[in-house]
Amino acid sequence: MERIGSGFALAEAPVVTSDEVLLVSDVLGGGVRRFDRDGGELTPLLDRRRGIGGMAIDSGGSVVVSGRDLSTVGDDGELLTIAEMLHGGTGYNDLARTPEGSILAGMLTCHPMSGGDLTPGVLMLVDGDGDVSSTPLPFPWPNGIGFSPNGDELLIADFDAGVVHHSAWDGRLESVELRPWAASPTGDTDGLAVADDGFVWIAGGAGGVVLVCDPGGAIVQQVAVPDDFVSSCCFWPATNQLVVTTGTGVFLHDLD
Repeated sequence: MERIGSGFALAEAPVVTSDEVLLVSDVLGGGVRRFDRDGGELTPLLDRRRGIGGMAIDSGGSVVVSGRDLSTVGDDGELLTIAEMLHGGTGYNDLARTPEGSILAGMLTCHPMSGGDLTPGVLMLVDGDGDVSSTPLPFPWPNGIGFSPNGDELLIADFDAGVVHHSAWDGRLESVELRPWAASPTGDTDGLAVADDGFVWIAGGAGGVVLVCDPGGAIVQQVAVPDDFVSSCCFWPATNQLVVTTGTGVFLHDLD
């Protein structure tokens, strides 16, 4: 496994743009760093914004970032808010673009990294017209979000319990009924990525691994990562590699 990025306080939210540039946030240190397909670092997309636990590319090609709100990032780094924090929210964490082109995000209602009581999170949907809808979650710490290859199943990680939940998906929050799908032997389930074959790659947090589940939720492989905390992962199609973010940096894992 090759390291291409260092010096992060907590690397997170990897996503690849339409022109095959890799974006990685630094949740604690702030900003979004960029890498080309050769692993070289480019000028940052953002310098300062902290708390970006999720990024996605919207249907128009813009980068959407989480944090104190949901915002798109312009080429010049200008932020445009697309959804404010809902009442009772403390921060948006991970997010994903839905098969329909909307943005689905997990919102926290507590401060889990600072201790204190945990309260149920919220799942929020922002459609292409900017309309916002939400539904309560049965767990406090929503993390990785993904969809099955044919778009009819939703997956959401609960970091607190180390469980990935799933539900049928038809584009409407009112139809979501989450059920446990896979439990992590490390006790953590952080960011995740769904491959074209339906296998799901899940960051194992403090376990120092990426877990690989078959389409039925059975763990079939554990990929060791040379760092103590594994926060997220995504696929980089142009390089046929898995991008893995950790507590200190960014790694590439060959998929051949």
